[in-house]
Amino acid sequence: MLEPNAMQTAARRQRKLNKLTAGGFRPVCFRCGHTDIFALERHHYVNRVHHWELTANACRNCHRTMTEQLEAAGVPTDYESEPTPLDRLAGFLGGLAVLLADVSTVLHDWCHWLALLQKAHPEGLLYPDVTPGQPPKGTTS
Repeated sequence: MLEPNAMQTAARRQRKLNKLTAGGFRPVCFRCGHTDIFALERHHYVNRVHHWELTANACRNCHRTMTEQLEAAGVPTDYESEPTPLDRLAGFLGGLAVLLADVSTVLHDWCHWLALLQKAHPEGLLYPDVTPGQPPKGTTS
């Protein structure tokens, strides 16, 4: 039988897992791949004030980094009164710009990684006879 603290920990873990996987999400940081359930939080891409449902799981480090990016970009995180629809739209677009800049960085990193991989394996890896955008050699289009 589990000790009382172990039972409480198991119950907390299950509640956290249920919350993180709601909506079909995987319990992993979408940015770095961290999987510790207790270190994961829901990140609102464009701040929850502007759009409540646009979320993903993020570890605490990535969550803080992305929240700081929103703040540095001037995306409002709080209002003294209820934000107007124009406030929400401006915040949503500002948050989206921050998200897309982050995605751009990740895509650039993948492009760099693929270029290094190609240099290391000039003969190709999986499909050496295939050129992107062209039919495989020996076939007719």
